[in-house]
This record gives sequence, C-alpha cells and structure tokens, in this order.
Amino acid sequence: MKRRLSREPGVDLVLALALALLALLELWWPDGFVGTGPIEGERAILLPAALAMTVPLALRRRHPLPVALTVFGAAALEELLTTAPEGLSTSLALLVAAYSLGAYAEAPRAAVGVVCVLALSLTLGENAGDTAFVLVLVGAALGAGTIVRRQRLLLAAVAREQVARERAAVADERARLARELHDVVAHSVSTMVVQAEAGESLFEHDPEAARASFASIAGSGRQALGELRRMLGLLRSQDGDTPREPQPGLSELQSLVEQMRAVGLPVELSIEGEPLALPAGVDLSAFRIVQEALTNTLKHAGPAHALVTVRYGVDHVELQVADDGRGAASTNNGGHGIAGMRERVRLFGGTLEAGDGDAGGFVVHARLPVGAA
Repeated sequence: MKRRLSREPGVDLVLALALALLALLELWWPDGFVGTGPIEGERAILLPAALAMTVPLALRRRHPLPVALTVFGAAALEELLTTAPEGLSTSLALLVAAYSLGAYAEAPRAAVGVVCVLALSLTLGENAGDTAFVLVLVGAALGAGTIVRRQRLLLAAVAREQVARERAAVADERARLARELHDVVAHSVSTMVVQAEAGESLFEHDPEAARASFASIAGSGRQALGELRRMLGLLRSQDGDTPREPQPGLSELQSLVEQMRAVGLPVELSIEGEPLALPAGVDLSAFRIVQEALTNTLKHAGPAHALVTVRYGVDHVELQVADDGRGAASTNNGGHGIAGMRERVRLFGGTLEAGDGDAGGFVVHARLPVGAA
C-alpha cells in the first residue's frame, strides 16, 4: 500500500505534464494537432488558461477541491474573455478534475466543490445545448469519482475490521495457550519434586536408581524451562483461578475421532511412522490443531468426510486434516480457527498451510519440530 501511494504523485505529475504538452500542441500546431483546425482566440489568454487547466492536476489527489476550482475557473474565465474552451486537452482536464473532486475530497468539501463546479460549468458552451452536454459529462465524472471513493472507503473499513478480528483472535489464542502451558510447566515441576524426593531416599540404598531419578529430573527441568520461556512470552495478564484438567495429546486422537463420528462427521485416522515421545507443549498443540481443523470441517464444510494423517519423522511430526467439503468458501465466515492454528505452529517454530486440496475440499497441513526447546 505504501509503495503504491508513493507512486501516485509521480503518476499525477506525468498526467499533468502530458495534458499541458497536448494543450500547447493544440494551440501552436498548424491546422490543429488532432486535425480539428487551429484553436481560435487570443493567444495571450489561451496559453495561461491552458496551463491553469492542466498543470494543477499534478496535485489532484492531495488538494482535489482547489484543483477543481482552479481548472473550472480557468475554463470559465477563458469563456468570458475570449472564446469557449476547445481541444482534447481541455475536455480531459475538466473530466479529470471533476472525477478527482468526487473521488478524493472529504464529504463536506466535496459538497461545496460540486456546487461550485456545476455553477462554473453553466458558463461553458456557446449555446444551451453545449452547456447541457458539459453538465452531463461533468456530472458523470463527479458521480464516477464518488462511487470509487465510497468503494475505497468500504474496502478500507472491511480491511480494518478484518485486521481487528485477527488481532483479537491471536490475543485470545495466546491467552489460552498461556493457560495450557501453565499446566504443562506445573506438571513438569511436580514430577521433578516427586523424583527428587524419591532420588534422595534411594541415594544410599540404590545409587543406580537414584542416578536415573536425577537424570529424569534434569530432562523434566529442561522441558519445563522451554515451556516456561514460551509461556512468559505469551502471558499478558494473570489467569483467573479456573479449574485445571489434564491436557490431551496425540495419544487421544482416536477418542477425538470417535467423538466427531458421534456428532455426524465421518473421520478416518492414519498413523505413519514410529510415534515419538513429544514434549508436552508440542503434543498438546498438535492435538489442538487437529481438533480445530475437524471442528471447522464439521461447522463449515457441509456434508463431508475427513481424513486425519499423523506422520512421525526423525525430528518432527506432521499433521494433515483433509476433507471433501466445500473448500475455501467454507472459511469465509469470520471464524478464527486458521489464525489460532497458525499461532500455535509459530510458537514452536513450525509451518502451517491451509487451503483448497488438489482434488477439492479443504486441507490443513502442519509441521511441528520435535527438537530440544
């Protein structure tokens, strides 16, 4: 957007200079530049009037009302002092100025400008028929500019609303992630305490068992530290004292599949590769991604079947949820499922792709690394 806006002054300057050059050629070219014959009238008036009607167009977006008044005022002055404005450059300048007034002026200023421009247009033309023709063209240009302005404002409002919804969705998802990661860290710390107490009691009687217990403490500590770092990055406010429940993982996907079948969504589950021992945060997020994707399918895909595929790699796990429903059209409902899944994947340095499948339907594909935090 910024790059496009930065080019607009240059485009307007080129337009103004091109129309100014055309106006000069129409004035001085023998027999007329476009074959309509030379423009009659006092050159001392025609020349500055032509420049006054074309050069200000370089500022038509920044100052649409002053530009429109200058262009139409110059045309009316030329009509009064020498002859009616003629030539292609003059006609184009009047239409561009009227369009710019409708497209870029703020509503109160635009109303004043429209009245002034239409009043000045009444002075143009050698007879009533010419004047009526000018009024029709100017009115059409003003109307076209107004329609374009309204469409631009509507699109900008929709874009702002979409950005606000996405930000709200990300904030909600981060708050929920923070609560879930809190549970993961609490579980890890509790495990460390139990193992430390057991290791201390075994230290004198069974050193090997005690050593294994302390090694487990170190592993749990590293995992808890990684999850804690993520949680602190997400947490924005203190969580309320809400009841805590054990968080699910990929080992519970079969239960999720059966639950979806029970509510009317036919789902198949495919596991590929040797299952890995996933960090608790990754395991939870993987389950939530599949759960959210199936929920979206159930809500928005219409009558559909779904296939959930879990592929375990050496250092990663891939998740794919594919359905044969309505495809991307099912996502145009204002929901935030995709935004939430994307935030979960980003949290662990993974990737997410969501869109129409090659054979139709909608496909969500996520890849989560399973390395050290």
